[in-house]
Amino acid sequence: MAGLSSDTKRAIVTTLSPTYGVQRMCELVGLPLSNWYYQPTGRVDAANDARIVAALHQIAGRHITYGYRRLWQELKRRPAFKEIGKTRVQRLTQAAGIQAHKPSKQMHTTQSQHGFRRYPNLVLGRVITRPDEVWA
Repeated sequence: MAGLSSDTKRAIVTTLSPTYGVQRMCELVGLPLSNWYYQPTGRVDAANDARIVAALHQIAGRHITYGYRRLWQELKRRPAFKEIGKTRVQRLTQAAGIQAHKPSKQMHTTQSQHGFRRYPNLVLGRVITRPDEVWA
């Protein structure tokens, strides 16, 4: 019975436990008693997730540069979501595919269109023969 999954072993124990007892069947099948008595809790508040995701979409639509931390702060300002946790907001934003729009970096170049005097390039045409002769 070593090749069977825990779910299969649990089904065997469930079927035969009224006749032979749970502890004896778990020993024979090789299923720990803790696995037999384990009941997954599941998500307690899964019904509210849709409501939270709708609110997150609404906030993210107005503030496209907001990440999950700012979305969480905005959501907490609403009376219906005062007690929401940051990790829950992070998980729901990832699941819903909500991402912050990162602003593009602007290239800062030399501004040559100004009214000030332009100084000549003194290095142009000069032959540099040793280190530290010209400093730019």
